[in-house]
Amino acid sequence: MAWRQVRTSTSVVALVLVGGVRAIVATYGASGGARGMRAILPLLRNPAVEALDGRVTTLATAGAYVQWKMGAWLALALAAWGALLATRVTRGAEDVGTWDLIGVAPPGTRRAFNVSVAALAVAAVVAGAATALGLVLGAQSLLDSVLYGAGIAGVVALGVGVGLVAAQVSAPRRSASQVAMVVLTVAFLTRVVADGARGVGSLRAVTPFGWIENLGAFQNREPGWLILLFAVPVVLVGAARRLQSRRDVGMAPFARADTSRAHLAALHSVGGFALRQRRPVTLTWAGGLAVVAVVMGYLTHSLVAFAHTDPAYVALLMRWGIGALVSVPGFVGELAISVSLALALFSLAMTAVVGADGLAGRLDVVLSAASRTRWILAAWTSTLLAAVALAAVTGVFVWLGVLLGGARLSAGHVTAAVLNALVVVPLAAGFGALASVVAPRVAVVVGSALLALSYVVAVVAAPLHWPGWVSAASPWRYLRVVPPARAGVTATIVLVAIGVAFEAVAVVVFARRDATW
Repeated sequence: MAWRQVRTSTSVVALVLVGGVRAIVATYGASGGARGMRAILPLLRNPAVEALDGRVTTLATAGAYVQWKMGAWLALALAAWGALLATRVTRGAEDVGTWDLIGVAPPGTRRAFNVSVAALAVAAVVAGAATALGLVLGAQSLLDSVLYGAGIAGVVALGVGVGLVAAQVSAPRRSASQVAMVVLTVAFLTRVVADGARGVGSLRAVTPFGWIENLGAFQNREPGWLILLFAVPVVLVGAARRLQSRRDVGMAPFARADTSRAHLAALHSVGGFALRQRRPVTLTWAGGLAVVAVVMGYLTHSLVAFAHTDPAYVALLMRWGIGALVSVPGFVGELAISVSLALALFSLAMTAVVGADGLAGRLDVVLSAASRTRWILAAWTSTLLAAVALAAVTGVFVWLGVLLGGARLSAGHVTAAVLNALVVVPLAAGFGALASVVAPRVAVVVGSALLALSYVVAVVAAPLHWPGWVSAASPWRYLRVVPPARAGVTATIVLVAIGVAFEAVAVVVFARRDATW
């Protein structure tokens, strides 16, 4: 049962890892290999860049480039994925009563916990193996590929351990997941401080995101750090098992009360209820995007100034198809396109809530007071409004970061970039709504993978000289860098129309489905 809960997600993540790593390796080759990377070697010593992407000593191989280009954020994403899987198969199972009958007969919940840990361990190993496979397929050193893949598996395992402990001390699953995310965020920020500030490099020794960096795959090779990456998860699993054996099923030391004072604000209409349902997640995303936005905005001046001092770096950017980065408005425009992926993923997840609610039986009461059409349309429109709010928050903090970094940028440029980032939101929200009523169990996982894959295709298609029809399938292919360019009116209309069409089909399908399926 535990494996069935994680197998689809694990399979999708593995495929994305193999394809994504292989694409970055190919991009390295298309950029001229080690010779082409000489133009950006000075960036490796920039404290701001080190804080953002981590420290590397060389870009002599594609594997080192993969570790620098995506390693830090990949580790964070996979650790978070592991933690969410852990809270799902343990605390989530307790929340819905799955473990109630299991706990009656011996060996009871102990066996359920052990089986869940085994399934999660397999997921961690698969993620590490997929990363190593992507590197090996890119003709990278087998030893370094396995070392880095083992580090990735260790980071996922540590996320699993954090999630398991959080599931024992906090309830319901949402609270446990939040606790785990806070712990991982603090660990990641510790790595950021260690890399970005001088004199505190020793902090890397206290965070798992520093341990995988210290492994030195494709560089100086220090495999001893694997001991911590695997020993700490084992300790966390042991602690979680001990905590689990000392409490009743469904209980937790820190649990939200079953009853609380009713707050009726925004509950007098279907649209208001849909907005309120999405408010907590929107606020969480707003906080995360604000931090990323102000950091990236602060880096703008340094990176643009560097571009003007190195013609070889500018030539490399042109080869990658991101030559707009040599100006402040262009840098912000490229950043907005990156943010558009986050907004698209958020929109898909928020409309896919309809399917999750249907599976859990939470729509029975709702649909007794509102028509199916009104409910799914309210979910779509409230998601669009939430995405607009997130884009506005991101724009404000990017502008603030740019000013703090010493560059100049008008509010009009920021507004144009933010509006351009919203172009893909209706399409993602419509696709999420359709996926949630057609295949609710895999809507978020498969939909997110498809969005991420289409974004990667748009990024690497030009430098890798892929056929035009490949990149034409990606909605990001039609987004211009705004500013300095103007938005494509035709492309905007077409993408929005496709999103509306997805939503229309979702309305028709949802109207003919049972409340639970």
